Amino acid sequence: MVKMSGITGLFLYNSQQEPERLVTRMSRLIAHRGTETIYKFIFDSGSSSAFIAVRELWPDQVYVQSKPSSLLVIEQTPKVRECSFDEIVKDVTAFNLLVLEISTDGLRAFRSSDGTKGLYIARIDTGYAFSSEKKNLWKISSEMIQPLLPGQVLSIDSSGRENVKVYASDKPHVVHNFDKQREIDKLASLLNESFQELKNIKRCAVLFSGGIDSSLAAYQTTKYCSKTLLVTALCRDSHDTIASTRAAELLGIEHVLVEIDENTIWHTLPEVIYAIETSERMHVEIALPFFLAAREARIRGYQLAVSGQGPDELFAGYAKHERIFKESGPEVLESSLRNEIRITHENNLQRDARAVAFNGLDIFFPFLQPSFVRTALSIPARFKINPGMTPSRKIIFRELAMSLGLPRELTKVPKRATQYSSGISKLLATTVSNNVEGETYAGKKQKTRLVQVVLDTIASKLDIPIGGKLGELKMDFEPTLKLRERLDSLAPSDER
Repeated sequence: MVKMSGITGLFLYNSQQEPERLVTRMSRLIAHRGTETIYKFIFDSGSSSAFIAVRELWPDQVYVQSKPSSLLVIEQTPKVRECSFDEIVKDVTAFNLLVLEISTDGLRAFRSSDGTKGLYIARIDTGYAFSSEKKNLWKISSEMIQPLLPGQVLSIDSSGRENVKVYASDKPHVVHNFDKQREIDKLASLLNESFQELKNIKRCAVLFSGGIDSSLAAYQTTKYCSKTLLVTALCRDSHDTIASTRAAELLGIEHVLVEIDENTIWHTLPEVIYAIETSERMHVEIALPFFLAAREARIRGYQLAVSGQGPDELFAGYAKHERIFKESGPEVLESSLRNEIRITHENNLQRDARAVAFNGLDIFFPFLQPSFVRTALSIPARFKINPGMTPSRKIIFRELAMSLGLPRELTKVPKRATQYSSGISKLLATTVSNNVEGETYAGKKQKTRLVQVVLDTIASKLDIPIGGKLGELKMDFEPTLKLRERLDSLAPSDER
């Protein structure tokens, strides 16, 4: 299960003034990821050192093995805790893993190929800084912040020389001699295995839209979690209001609606932008309902959010997939799906994980268990797309959902983009124009351009790098400045 612990720290090959103080400041910026423990390692030479802050929402999420000559930090997966660093990185089934090893040879970092855990690295004058999130690296490095990509091992020796090696994941090959029922049964077995991660969890909140992905996630969650709550954040009279309410009734699961209005959007925008570390409009629109749903779940005492992320990329759920299938053929679509899964870690997973983690919740992506992903990608495209059917996409996934027991009506729900089905996109444009002086009566095109400028302006006030220069807008900065003050208060008292 993905548990939103966090790691941040420094690897220094030259002396650094007050490194522990700097690591403490970095750690405070990811305080939403849990309780702090700081570890330090001094190399035999005395000139090189490493300092790591570990944050855990739940006990025993991060395993730390300390020896006289090395420090091994594993986030998380208990089955690999008795393994060496080299054994872990060669395991093609490794899932939900981030591993750091600090020894007399230097530092090594590994991120498993599923990409559900993030790690970012930046050069500083005396070495390197690294973190689960970018926000605590922005102020301490003028260098570009780089993500450690899924499947990569970064090695930095005690002199500061770095090397990157990629450990390829077990690449799936499309099975052309295909037995559909056998594969559906296999997918069902793998999905049940994935959801068994919830069997010891008492309370689970599902990020719910009423679509097939979140409905199947909810249905499966009830099999293993003692108490399940469906949480939907949306605008009044949006499509998701009817869809989610109807789906919850069919599933017979407790459901709470979180209504989003202009005031909510304007006062939440700074936190969302800061949490997901981007002001790009599409990502903000998608993250807003997840952020607010996670916040509601936390208020109600839940500590885990279940996400339906994954089936659209695995089983061809977008309109573009059908277009590729029609215009370029099944092989091109199969290749496209493999590429989408390869990059979904940054486009989708890290955005959603950060939005949820900022509210103090863990997140679980059940559809991204490695064996399930490999099996899904081995299925020929002709079993995923059928232009003659309605719905025409994710065909075999819908059959899988039905075989697992999801009500037939819910297996036929067509795909709708979150930002449109929740009503967020339209209301965001209206909210922005109403909070910028002189823009209340702006036309549709002007509102569209204005939204991105305002999002970038908010980001710049929070020290989020956006690139380019912005003009001054006369707008309500109160929510942004309140967050700015909150962030400044995390610095040591003599730095404020």
